[in-house]
Amino acid sequence: MEDTIALAALWRTLARRLYRNPWINWDLNSVSRAIVVENKWRAQRHGVHGTFVNIAGNGATPVAEMLDQLIEEITPDAESLGCLPEVKHCRAIVDAGTSADAQIAVFKEQTGSPDVALRAVTDWIAQATLQ
Repeated sequence: MEDTIALAALWRTLARRLYRNPWINWDLNSVSRAIVVENKWRAQRHGVHGTFVNIAGNGATPVAEMLDQLIEEITPDAESLGCLPEVKHCRAIVDAGTSADAQIAVFKEQTGSPDVALRAVTDWIAQATLQ
C-alpha cells in the first residue's frame, strides 16, 4: 500500500509541476521524442534495474540516479502538496525492488510445474494485499 501511495504522490506532484510550468518540454523535437519512447521501452523491459538514455547524450543513467534528480527537481511541488515523504518513498521502491521483482522471485523459488509456481505467486499477491 505504501508503494501505491508513493507512486500516486509522485504522479500528483508531477502533474502539479507540469501545470505550473507548461513550458517544460515545449521544445521536444523528433530526436527527443524518440529518446522518450526508448526510455519508456527500457522502463517497461527492465523496471527499476534498468537505465535511461540521457537526453544530453552522456550515455545511460541508472533509474535510481534519474529518480534522485527528479525528486530534487520536484521537491518544492511535493512540499506544497504535503506529500514529500511519500514521494521520497519511491527511492525505497527502487532500492528494495518492485512487486514484480518479488513475484518473479516467488515464481523462481518453486520447483514444481509452472501451474504450481503461478499458484504460489497468486497466493503471495493475496497475502501481500491483505497485509
